[in-house]
Amino acid sequence: MVPSKGLSIGGAILKVLALATGVTAIDLDVTNPNSIKTAASIASDNAWTFYPGDKPGQIPGLLVQPYYWWECGAMFGLLIQRWSITGNDTYNDAIKEGTLFQVGEDEDFKPKNQTADLGNDDQLYWALTAMDMAEQGFDNPAAPNPSWLGLAQAVFNEQVAVWDPTTCDGGMRWQIYSFNPGWNYKNTMTNGGFFQLAARLARYTGNMTYAHYAERTWDWISQTPIFDNSTAGRIHIWDGIWTDRCTTPSKVDWSYNSATLIVGSAFLWSHYNLTGNTSQETLDTWDTRINLLMNSTSLFYKTSSNPALASLGSDILLESCELPNPQSCDQDQPIFKAFTTRWMALTALLAPWTNSTINPRLVASAKAAAQACVGSTSDAQQPGTVCGRRWWQTGFDGNYGVGEQLSAMSAFQSLLLGVPGQGGKGQGADGMPFTTEDGGSSTSDPGAGKPADQPGSSGEMPTDYGPITAGSKAGAAFLTILGVGGWLGMLGWATFV
Repeated sequence: MVPSKGLSIGGAILKVLALATGVTAIDLDVTNPNSIKTAASIASDNAWTFYPGDKPGQIPGLLVQPYYWWECGAMFGLLIQRWSITGNDTYNDAIKEGTLFQVGEDEDFKPKNQTADLGNDDQLYWALTAMDMAEQGFDNPAAPNPSWLGLAQAVFNEQVAVWDPTTCDGGMRWQIYSFNPGWNYKNTMTNGGFFQLAARLARYTGNMTYAHYAERTWDWISQTPIFDNSTAGRIHIWDGIWTDRCTTPSKVDWSYNSATLIVGSAFLWSHYNLTGNTSQETLDTWDTRINLLMNSTSLFYKTSSNPALASLGSDILLESCELPNPQSCDQDQPIFKAFTTRWMALTALLAPWTNSTINPRLVASAKAAAQACVGSTSDAQQPGTVCGRRWWQTGFDGNYGVGEQLSAMSAFQSLLLGVPGQGGKGQGADGMPFTTEDGGSSTSDPGAGKPADQPGSSGEMPTDYGPITAGSKAGAAFLTILGVGGWLGMLGWATFV
């Protein structure tokens, strides 16, 4: 994405007709699976009103203006998760059509008509959605279309090739093209999103290639000022660094920056755990990192000053842009909470010792979100069900859009992740994402993409480390511990959750 142009929706999106207060139009019972599914369906239906791509004469895979291209890809991923968790397949055909329409000329989620706004993180959102499709067993595309896994591998290959060691000792730039604002910025979501993608590819395929590049990305992030342990008892994951100021981070907090590192770490821990003979030292390293990152998330949870919400404690999710008055959120940022709730719920599933911290936050945030879903708009599927932005306030706050609806939907449906018997095709008895060894059927294409054609690319394909063997597991574990031992020692002060 490019730096925010500000929110100027005008008449292109919904117009608020009336506000309802004091009434919970989405009547959520967090102990009742049917109630949770109904709440998620209402929020998703309201989000879908922002998508014209399934209508005659419209372009599949694009939201209404002013939303950028990446956000439609992100929405599709969240809706695939809805199908997987709840079994509701209402939008599956349109999602499949829209995703394949946006794969681009080189089948790498880089369509030429998006060049003016295309960042590496934008490409990653679509790649992560492709991984959702592979991991959840979404209907495979017919030939000659690329596979979901192959699309994710294409993005991985191209982004390995644009790793930039010439500035700040590594990392990827935010933007793909040098003429776009932000070319000289290395942001956390680009690098943390790549870390997550690599970890998920490692777990899905069992190939050490992806784990290697995930480890390299972690090492770079953790050694930059993005990873800030200067505040006693807390780690800040800042938004990024500029290539001409590598030692000075951009001190902006976003919940999804921490969450993408947490869930990527959980996928990598699960990957190593599934291999069966990975060294305990490697597992302990990633266990420690997950705990360390969990400690960074407390600043994104708030206690409401309203007595009606007091019972939810300090577990209501918020973004930093919600706090100023007036708020500073642009059209991109309200969806960040959707990513955070989804990725935290996945972390609790993949790394189950984190559940005691994560679950109360999911429950409190879902309850708070439901009481904020009482707005009415001209195009809402059900009047009095439009979700507002600030869950920690009472009722609908008048701020709404696709991000607000998807964030509420994600908060609701995450309560069912891993609950046996509730999901669709894509959620097994344990709710775990599929791998190629246990039900994943998406075809691998490890040579996908065109790394040599990328701006600023080395042109090299990733080094193939092959599937993990007993010997390579032991060797990788030794190198991992050797490389991070000193860094972990510096963080001995941290209070683990």
